[in-house]
Formats: sequence, structure tokens, C-alpha cells
Amino acid sequence: MKKSFLLLFFIVTSIKLNAQQEIAVGLHYVTVKNADESKIIDLEKNIFSKLHKYSIESGKKIGWDMWRLENDSDPNHTTFVFTHLQSSLDQEDSGWDSQSLFSKSELSLAQEKWWSLVVDQKNNNDYI
Repeated sequence: MKKSFLLLFFIVTSIKLNAQQEIAVGLHYVTVKNADESKIIDLEKNIFSKLHKYSIESGKKIGWDMWRLENDSDPNHTTFVFTHLQSSLDQEDSGWDSQSLFSKSELSLAQEKWWSLVVDQKNNNDYI
């Protein structure tokens, strides 16, 4: 896990050095019950990863990734880290209202399902 964060740090640092601009990194920690782990992964694969790709292609986001953390302290829950690279912390990431991949009702249902699975969450945003 530390290797993944180090790799991300080095990639982002090298991008920053080349571009000479700050990059906002948003880390979104989401905890779900182990029984719901596959449901979150399916929603990410089928809906949200496509929306993040849309945000990247439309210039609203630099990059995005999702990691599953080992959670030895709580064997009943799984924590995922969603990493968002953006040009500014003030920038609204989604802009998904204007996308044409999913209808508003499909997107609303997916968001409701996602939030119904979340047991706990926290955000950590900063510039590098």
C-alpha cells in the first residue's frame, strides 16, 4: 500500500516539476461492510469510473484512481481510497449534470445506491 502512495507521490511530483504548477489532490476514504465490497466495486466499474473518465476528457480533472486498503483493525469493514487529481481544490470535480453517458434518473439511482452502502467517509484535500 505504501508503495502505491509513493508511486502516486513521485508521479504527481514529476508532473508538478514539469508543469511548474500546483496540483490539488483529493483523497476520499470510504468504508463499507465487507458484504457490500463487491457492490461498491461494481458501481465504480459500471458507472462512476466512466464519469471520472468523462471529467478527465473534459478537462475538469487531471486523474483519478481507486484503491482498496487492507483493514486489519476492523475485519468486518473494507476501506477504499478514491484519489482525485485536479488543478484546483476550488474546482468542482463532477460537472456530471451535462454528461450524456447516463440519464439523470440512472445517475440519481446509482448515487443513492452508492450512499446506501457507505458506512463511514472522510476527505483529505491538499496541494502538492
